[in-house]
Amino acid sequence: MDAVVCRRRNVGIRGQGWLARFGLRLNIKKTEYLTTDEHESGTIKINGTDLPRASTFRYLGSVVSSDGSLSHEITARVNAAWLKWRSLTGVLCDKNIPARLKSKIYRTVVRPVALYGAECWPATKEMERRISVMEMRMLRWMGGITQLDRICNQDIRQRFGVVAIANKLREARLRWFGHVLRAKGDKVCRIGYDLDVAGKRPKGRPKQRWLDTLHADLKLARIHPDQAHDRAIWRPRISKADPLRNGKNAEEEEVLMNWYTAVCGTHRIYRFSETTGPSTRSGIRKRRGFDVCPVL
Repeated sequence: MDAVVCRRRNVGIRGQGWLARFGLRLNIKKTEYLTTDEHESGTIKINGTDLPRASTFRYLGSVVSSDGSLSHEITARVNAAWLKWRSLTGVLCDKNIPARLKSKIYRTVVRPVALYGAECWPATKEMERRISVMEMRMLRWMGGITQLDRICNQDIRQRFGVVAIANKLREARLRWFGHVLRAKGDKVCRIGYDLDVAGKRPKGRPKQRWLDTLHADLKLARIHPDQAHDRAIWRPRISKADPLRNGKNAEEEEVLMNWYTAVCGTHRIYRFSETTGPSTRSGIRKRRGFDVCPVL
């Protein structure tokens, strides 16, 4: 169970009393706490036992850091995306499978894992670069393309019909921003957006905030926040659709995916390393799922 407390006064007694109301007991050995004040030197005690202090913890699938940075969250998202990609290498790295089907699987299974929770990321250029490097490495291995082939990233994206992941990241932020602006004043997301935190920011260059990132996103999209109140106008303006999702191609893609799912019975998984890539066919293991698709 995860809990967020705003004050430290009697936190142990109050926390145990709150849990007792619901028939729960606090396991002190598994309990940690995190504070956003880096200069805090105190501790929290429960029944005379000091709770260990954590610098990061996972909350609802996202990694929260005490210093407010996104580095741990980006690392977790990249690792999770590679784990999902690895489980599908039998399909994504097979030369007999069409690029359109590989693109469909990547866009619907792998990419959403990498962008989970990205709506609230105050992403910097360095973080976008890390996500983009991950995507291009995946696409190159899917197509059997190396750096020696001297094929640019844009050509690879066109081959698979995939828009740059940085654009999808920007679309996710603007989509959530429009949802927040359309929300009523008593909604939690709206209260957080209108919240004015007391105090002064420290000296030096301040950390990039979510609103700072949105200002740049709005400028690139050439859209004004007032347009968010009309969802029919807002969504098409911020959408960065993949080339293969337009018109007739989308219907053909769906038919191909349904046919492939119905025909194939087992799928092959390549032994995989993020640095060296998938191994040769001699290292293939079979599992239930998909099989190697015949040439179309």
